[in-house]
Parts: sequence; C-alpha cells; structure tokens
Amino acid sequence: MAKVAFVSIMWHSRFVEELGVEYLTAVLRKETNHEVRIFYKFPEDNYNDFFQQVIGFNPDIVGISLSHKYTGLEPLYAGASLLKEKLPEVYLCIGGIFASTNAENIMRKIQEVDCVFLGESENIIVDFVDKVINHQSIDALDGVVYRCENGTLKTIPKKNFIMDLDAIPFPARDYMEEDWFKNDPFKMVNLMGSRGCHGHCHFCNVPSMYAVYGTEHCWRGRSIANIVDEMEYLYKEHGVLIFSFNDSSFEDAMPLTEGKKRLATFANEILKRGLRILWTCCFRAETFKNNKEDIELIELMVKSGLYNLLIGVEAGNKRALNNFSKRATISDNYQSIEIFDRYPVYISKGFIMFTPQSTPSLLRDNLEFAHKIGLDQELIYLTTKAAVFDQTPYVTDLQNEGYLTQDYDWENEYPYTWKDDNVRQFAEALQFIRDVYMDELEYTQYYGRNAIIWYRFAEGRYRKELEYNQYHVNRLRKEIGIYNYAFISASIDLCERGWNIHEYRIIKSKYFDHGFLKVYDEMVLQSKKISRLFRMNNITMEDIANNH
Repeated sequence: MAKVAFVSIMWHSRFVEELGVEYLTAVLRKETNHEVRIFYKFPEDNYNDFFQQVIGFNPDIVGISLSHKYTGLEPLYAGASLLKEKLPEVYLCIGGIFASTNAENIMRKIQEVDCVFLGESENIIVDFVDKVINHQSIDALDGVVYRCENGTLKTIPKKNFIMDLDAIPFPARDYMEEDWFKNDPFKMVNLMGSRGCHGHCHFCNVPSMYAVYGTEHCWRGRSIANIVDEMEYLYKEHGVLIFSFNDSSFEDAMPLTEGKKRLATFANEILKRGLRILWTCCFRAETFKNNKEDIELIELMVKSGLYNLLIGVEAGNKRALNNFSKRATISDNYQSIEIFDRYPVYISKGFIMFTPQSTPSLLRDNLEFAHKIGLDQELIYLTTKAAVFDQTPYVTDLQNEGYLTQDYDWENEYPYTWKDDNVRQFAEALQFIRDVYMDELEYTQYYGRNAIIWYRFAEGRYRKELEYNQYHVNRLRKEIGIYNYAFISASIDLCERGWNIHEYRIIKSKYFDHGFLKVYDEMVLQSKKISRLFRMNNITMEDIANNH
C-alpha cells in the first residue's frame, strides 16, 4: 500500500474547490487500498510550514495541481525543492491545465519534478501509482511527460479520453469535515457536468485539456441523472444548498437544440426530486433569444434554482470579438443580458478590457458597452488584460501580428508588446490597483449576490428586511458605477492626450481613492447594518436557509 498526497494550490484566501485532485482521490480510494490525502495550500500559508505538513504524511507520491500560472509557480518552486530535500525518494508529479500545456518547460526548469500529466488522468491514475511504487516504467501509460533515468524527457501524447463520464466516482470532498464548512448555513460546492466546449474562443485553454484530439469530440457530458444524483446526495447527506458548475458552457451538446433539451431535462429533474437548492453556471451570449421557447426554458431554469450565471461577453466592439473568434455579436451580448435581467438572478460577465491591440478608441467602445449593461459597477472587469495561455490559437494570432515572440516568456501571464504605449501604461497602472486592492475589487464585484441568495431562499419571508437591503444594494452599486465610469473615462482621455503619471494620480485620487474606496467602505458598513437588523428581529442565516 502506498501513501499518496495531493496538493491543491488555492489562488485566493477563500476556499476555491479544485475538482481534479478530488476526482483522482475518489478513483484511488474506490479501486485501491492506498492511503490518499488532500492538502490545501492557501496564499497566506508559509511555504515551509505548509509543505512540512505534507512531508509529515511521509508520502510515496506527491501530486500538485497547477491550473494557473499566476498562483501556482512560486509555491511549486519552493515546495518541489523542499519535498525532494526532506523526502529524496518521493515521486513528484504535476497536473492541471497550465501544467498540461507547459509540461516540458516546467520539467526543464524544476528538476525535482518527475512527471507531468497531460489532460485528464482518472483513467491512468491507478496504473500510474502501481507502476511508480513498484519501480516500473510508466512509458506504456497514456498522456504523460516523464523524466528518464538519464535525465532526458519523454512525452507520451494523450490519446485515450474518458467518454463515459458517469463511470468516474463522485469527487472526494474531504473538506466537508472541516468546521468552517459544517457551520456554513449556505453550503456550496463545485461540480462539473461536462468536459470540453463547442466554442472556439482563441484565448481559451479548455480545448487543450479536454478536447479529444483527432476527433470531432469537443465536448463530453455526464448524464443528467448522474449529475442530479450527485446533487441529491450532497443535498441530503451534507446539507449542500448551492451548486456551482465549472463547465465551460453549461448548455453545450450539439446541435444547440440538444443542449437546450439537456437544460430542460436538468431543471425538470431537480424539480421532480424536490431539491430546494440554487445553482449557477456559465452560458454563451448567443445561446438564448427573445422568443417564446427560450423564455419558457429560462423561467424553468430559474424555477429549478438558477440564481447566478456568467456570460462571456468579453468585449464591446466587433473588432475585439472577431480577434477573440467569438460567435456572439454585440447584439447577442446586449440581448442575453437584457433577457436574464428580468429575473431574480445575479449576472456575472466575462470581460477583457485590454488587449495588445487596444487603442483609446477601442477602450472607449468597451467602456460605453460596459456602462450600458451595468458592468461599470464592477471595476474589476474594467481592469482586466488578455492573458496568454499556451497552446491556444491566441498565441499564434499574437505572434503573426508581431505582438508576441516565438520564444516568449512562458511564465509571464502578459508576455506581449503593445500597439499603443499610452494604453500600456494605463493597463499597468490598473494592474497595480489589482495587485493592491484585489480584496476590495472582489467585494464590490459580488456585492449584492448574497441578497439574491437570501431572497430566493426566503421565499416571501422577511420581506421588509430584504427589501431594505436590496434598496441599499442597488443604491450603492449605482453610486460606485458612477465613480468607476468617471475614473476609466478620464484615464482614457489621458491616454489620448499622452500618458502623464502626475495627471493620472490626480484622476485616481478623485475617482478611486475618494470615490470607489469610499463607496466600498459604505458597502461594508451597510452589510454590518443588515446583519444588525437581522439580529434585532431574531432572524438568522439558518432561518433564511431553511423554510420549514
């Protein structure tokens, strides 16, 4: 029997569930007698202290999930060295989207890494562990890059994909035994109902992880019964009330009419089983139209618990959408937001404000579009830059246009040059805000989502208190939107005149320091006021969550 430790590297101080290591853990526990444990590394955790916990487990194999270059590389560098120093015989493997697309780069830079998994690995993990602990070659496995005894790297391409996703056991959610989870009245988990995507957005790296190479299979879905079985189990056995789907696009299945049938079947199955839950997912903007059939489907989904959705609108001008190879038009983006805005759902938007090709004129288009759909109420979206993900068409596009070299820095999230240096300086100024004020940006981004959750679970109860809260949510979001719009608009004007750091600081002081941050403080204060109002009226979160 072997000891296997999986490390999930959190990119945020709050818990963000990574299903990959949970699926691998579930497979090993179901099919073997190996002792498997998941360790969660948070940004605030000291590297040495954290990896000493892993070392204390004395594992034979350590697997580290590396899905994001901007959070995972630094702890990987520190952890790999420490693990091999204290446990020289341990076998260190890496997995995840970023690892899959940078396997050889990672292994050349980090000599301690023995192997990288390419894509999904539930179908090889049992054989992999067996071969490693018995000191056998893994050269017959599918989808790995490994280090040979002479130090050279050998790549075995991924060829065999899991077509029957129902055959994979439900994820091992060990964190459910933690007090912080047990004591949360609105327990939430992540799920995946499918793998892959029928979209072809050039910046997206999902196809590199889940597309079945050499075939037309861009997408594979679990059966609706299997998905809802997992939801029902978590609902009844662990009290989970909110389900967040990680699917790239929840309505996928081709043709699109089949995807919509799948959505209707899913919603009806939730209602049939009497699950009093909420769920959230991602949709593409071009999916839903303002017609009778689509409106009835949306109303059915809302009735079954849809409370939050993310729509990847991405940009406010045709040129940028074409560069991203988006199917949706500007009209589709407007229409999809308008349709869902009729219902008690929180609408998140995928948006890329800056690209290497950006000019002040294109930024202005994006800002005006954002203003019309209320996106300027969430400053975090107006600070985003296009990230470069390896093995995506976007890399080739930028190289062909001269913005990215052939030997670009694979560790850098934004390794490109810029068309307009004034825009570049503006983007870097906003990056500083992201680096320093990310907690405030995220707080204001999601301010109001709890109000939707409370409203949906209250089902008509506590109307006076919830209407009071919603009034202030709407007021403060509108007020912060005014400051955000003015801040970005004045900065775009500055780009047109020629970037001047002293003028920018005046703009930032007026609209961000004494605008955005002022309203942020009021949002925090208002949240405390509504909590106090609930206490005064003897209303608890447990009361809202449970309608008995």
